[in-house]
Amino acid sequence: MNRLFVLCSFCICAVFVQAQTALIPAFTGYAVPAETDQQVLFSAKNGLQNWSNAKQTITWFIHVQQTGQLQIDAITKQPNVGSTIAIELAGKKVVSQLVSGNGSKKTKLGQWVITDTGFYAITLSCVKKQGKSIANIHALSLTGS
Repeated sequence: MNRLFVLCSFCICAVFVQAQTALIPAFTGYAVPAETDQQVLFSAKNGLQNWSNAKQTITWFIHVQQTGQLQIDAITKQPNVGSTIAIELAGKKVVSQLVSGNGSKKTKLGQWVITDTGFYAITLSCVKKQGKSIANIHALSLTGS
């Protein structure tokens, strides 16, 4: 009887908590203006690396299949020194400071309400550069509910 109650409780919770997470590899982004031959911004191993041009924006394109809340986090593995970046999606811009330090870190970049399905652009821009590099990002984590 206890097992049935636990199973039913789990099923009810699963219905109410339908958050889905997708990881977008950072190396799939686009830089505007484009990177030069001397500048290697994107790597399959490291993602977005050594982004140093404060006039450059980084954009990813996504397809959203459900409306609702969307949380975007940055997953970093390379060192970051705490630059401040702006994240724009669906006409809303949020400013966030990257977590500084070495090793794997997750920085909450912002939350958006998606009111329509379809294609969207996620664009990062530099607000305040700290040190030589703006950001080293391994992946973007998108969690929707």
